[in-house]
Amino acid sequence: MEFQPKQEPTFGKTKLINDEVQKKETEMIQSLKEREEFKKCKEVEERYKMQGRLLKKSLDAAKNREKELEKMIGKLRIESHELVEEKLPNRFLFFFLRLLSNIQRFLP
Repeated sequence: MEFQPKQEPTFGKTKLINDEVQKKETEMIQSLKEREEFKKCKEVEERYKMQGRLLKKSLDAAKNREKELEKMIGKLRIESHELVEEKLPNRFLFFFLRLLSNIQRFLP
């Protein structure tokens, strides 16, 4: 009689190998899903940050325009005040001269 090694059932080993392969495949699939979700979250976060930056830029631009308008209004107020001051003495002078001419009519 020749010595023959004891043969183990191959079905059990194949099943274990198949189970391990399936487990690794599911882990890889899960890992890929997690990576894709992470990428999507990163994209959403980046879009959110970009929108925030754009809103901040537009807000800063609006504030700058408001400051420029306030400066312009201040300059125009000063200018109009100066114009009114220039015209006031002339009006008083004109009124005074007219008053004098009316008074002279009544004098003999």
